Amino acid sequence: WLWHRRPRLAKWSMGVGAFTLIVTSMPFVPYAINRAIETIPALTTTKLRQSPARAIVILGGGRYPDAPEYGARDTVSIYSLERVRYGAYVHRITGLPVLTSGGSVHGSRIPEAKLMAESLRDDFHISAQWIEGQSRTTWENARFSAEILHRAGIQHVLLVTHAQHMPRAVYAFKQAGLEVTAAPLGFHRRGDSPWIYLILPSADAVSETATLLHEVIGQVWYWLRS
Repeated sequence: WLWHRRPRLAKWSMGVGAFTLIVTSMPFVPYAINRAIETIPALTTTKLRQSPARAIVILGGGRYPDAPEYGARDTVSIYSLERVRYGAYVHRITGLPVLTSGGSVHGSRIPEAKLMAESLRDDFHISAQWIEGQSRTTWENARFSAEILHRAGIQHVLLVTHAQHMPRAVYAFKQAGLEVTAAPLGFHRRGDSPWIYLILPSADAVSETATLLHEVIGQVWYWLRS
């Protein structure tokens, strides 16, 4: 439509779109955004043991719906499984009780928190003390988890989520009235790949950039709404 009515604007739009696609498909872009977002360092074993926290909160990271290899039932996604695994590791070091947090974002049958609790039990032989299955956003993760923990007399938690998600999660949990020791996981590292791979376009880079932009927008939105 623009090509016939506003050819100059059409060419400009196509050029901007193509340029944006090329840039966001270069791995150095998500790598640079990650370096800016992942500002909270990982905890050492010593710091985990010395934390004044009295509970571990593991945030949901999505589901794998109707998994055929598990009898066509829902189970945890890769992101959720990574968080559950690290939460189990933190539990074994600290001995603290665990709360899983995550609801049915799109009206799914089983809350993510319950799926995570099942994975904790079946895969890591750890029982979740609390299951918070109402939340649909990180803000609600914080709000509803705080309500449960405050009733149990708990004010300080070890918060488990991915490093890129941690700044927004910490902010939300502090706004909900909890003290937080951040326990991030899943840091992005370049490794020993040749530098040329940082500028070779890839579909993975586009996907990662989209995820990171979602996180950046989320941080700005949480700051504005508070």
